[in-house]
Amino acid sequence: MLFRSEDPEYGWYQPLIRAAIDSVERDPTIEVVVLVGAVRALYQLPSESSFELLPSSNSGDVVKDGLNTVVDRLVTNGKKVILYVDNPPLSRPEDCLQRRTRLGFLEDLVQNEVSNCVIARSVFDAQTAGYLQDLNDVVDAYPGQAFIFDPNDVYFDQLGYARHITDGVMMFSFTDHPSDAAAEIIGQRLNLYISRQ
Repeated sequence: MLFRSEDPEYGWYQPLIRAAIDSVERDPTIEVVVLVGAVRALYQLPSESSFELLPSSNSGDVVKDGLNTVVDRLVTNGKKVILYVDNPPLSRPEDCLQRRTRLGFLEDLVQNEVSNCVIARSVFDAQTAGYLQDLNDVVDAYPGQAFIFDPNDVYFDQLGYARHITDGVMMFSFTDHPSDAAAEIIGQRLNLYISRQ
């Protein structure tokens, strides 16, 4: 979560963030910086597997101020900055994917109903509208120097749903982190996006 804030709620992130930003801004060989931040950490959400409370979060101004501080420092030091949009939150893959046993009586015990194993694009877009506006407010202050990269179409199938497996490909690994397969697809797109800036 690369943003700087004096707010005590974000204090434990700051020592490493400050060291990373200081190092990057002093390195003349770094031309483009991609900033990635987990929505749940940025906006202090209580759940790892849902953005349901994101629209009612009061952290937007703190997030924008913190991102502006970092982007301004990087741009001032000659870097282009790309803000990477966070992916859909889902429950852990091991809780969502169907588990099978060879013992019939155990099936009922291991097949628990788990929420947040799928999210519709329309729901995700509604929940993240304010977050995306916050990112846009930051980049609008740095035309030609700051940009937004949104990889989320990778996660949604043709019907508009994100699941752990899309078109036969495992999309998430640990909690809501991209799987290796998803990361490869997104990495290729991100590299192309960077080359065009």
